[in-house]
Parts: sequence; structure tokens; C-alpha cells
Amino acid sequence: MTTDQKLDFLISEFGEMKQDIRELKEDVSNLKVSVSNLKEDVSNLKVSVSNLEEDVSNLKVSFSKLEEDVSSLKVNYSNLEGDVSSLKVNYSNLEGDVATLTGNVIILQRDVSGIKMLQENEIWPSIKRVAEGHADIVRNVESNHAILEEQVAKNEVYDVYIKHLDARIDELKRA
Repeated sequence: MTTDQKLDFLISEFGEMKQDIRELKEDVSNLKVSVSNLKEDVSNLKVSVSNLEEDVSNLKVSFSKLEEDVSSLKVNYSNLEGDVSSLKVNYSNLEGDVATLTGNVIILQRDVSGIKMLQENEIWPSIKRVAEGHADIVRNVESNHAILEEQVAKNEVYDVYIKHLDARIDELKRA
């Protein structure tokens, strides 16, 4: 494999690595947005839970005022029990979602750390080696170009000298 082929191969590999890094950065960015959205949803849910707690408190006040009307109290109490039960289920689901989210964040942190280590330990040194190889190639090409220019200049001098000698030989032949 020639040096040019090796250089082309290294350049294409570098481009692929660069694209992979861009895709990984984009994935991490998308995950950050998702986490931010989940945090916002949890915050909204906390506000809703707070509102529900306030509603339950208001129902208790109403319950103490409406003790005489037992039948109405039973209906309200029954509705309240359903809401609390639903709230417990929702809260339980929320706890599971938060636990899953926490696990996903931990996995994401490990993945990002792995990506950073891969970048520091493998990708950057490889890029540096490619750059160093490229610099050597440029120096060699420049050196060879200077030698070639020198050789071309010598050949032009030889061509003039040969033409001069040919002219002298032609003169000698005619004489």
C-alpha cells in the first residue's frame, strides 16, 4: 500500500470517527433535553400533588361543617377515597419513573465517561499521529520538489550545452 493510499485511508477513517463523535454529541444533547423535560414534568406533577393536597384539606373542612348531612358526606367521602387511591397509584408510578430515570442518568453518566476516556485515550492520540504523519509527508514533498526543480534547471543547462555541441558538430561536418 502506497503512502498516498495510507493517507487516504487514514483521512477517511478520521472523517468517520469525526462523524461518530458528532452523532454521539447529538445523542447526549437529545438525552439532556429529555432529562430536562422529565424534570419539568416532575415539577408540574409536584404542583399538581400540592394542589390535590390542598383540595383534600378543603374537603376535610367541608366535612366537619356538613356533618349533619351524612348521606352527602358519604358520597363526598367515597369520592375522596377514590381520588386518594388514584393519587397513591400515581405517586407509586411516579416513584418508579423517578427510579428508572435515576438509573438511566447513571448509565448515561457512565457512557459519557466512557466516551470521554475513548476520546482522550484513543481518538486524540490517533488524530495526533495522523497529523504528525501528514507533516512528514508535506516536508518530504517539499524536499523532493526542491530537488526536482534543481534537476530541471540542470537539464535545461545540459540541453543548451548539447544544442551548442550539435551546432559545432554540424559546423565540423560541413568544413
